[in-house]
Amino acid sequence: MLAFNRTVDTATAEEVAKLFVECIAAPGFADRAKEIFGAKKNLRLLELPAGGLDPERELQLKRVQGGMLVQQPDLGEIKDDGMRTVTNRAPTAEEMHTMRFVWKVAKHVKSNAIVFAKDRATLASAQGK
Repeated sequence: MLAFNRTVDTATAEEVAKLFVECIAAPGFADRAKEIFGAKKNLRLLELPAGGLDPERELQLKRVQGGMLVQQPDLGEIKDDGMRTVTNRAPTAEEMHTMRFVWKVAKHVKSNAIVFAKDRATLASAQGK
């Protein structure tokens, strides 16, 4: 397998075609490069965007006992219009600011997150089992 960080041009394709390669990943392929590679048996071309995959489409893989967990990343953001106060006292602006920070930190703690924070600093964090 070969990977390129720029579009594969004709000259590069001619040199690569001399090698045994089963897969080539690149952000793009010149039309002539595609023709050159098309003549090779069992060669697969994988065209990826230059900046990588869109984070919403990129899957996360984690090994678990005897298998694999495949999941999409949590890219959700908390929006003001999706929140409501259910206590007698509404949080202050500073408390809301701290809570938004804590929610972001808690999202990255593995499970059943507990996070203590103040002034954009995590004081302590823990996870359940």
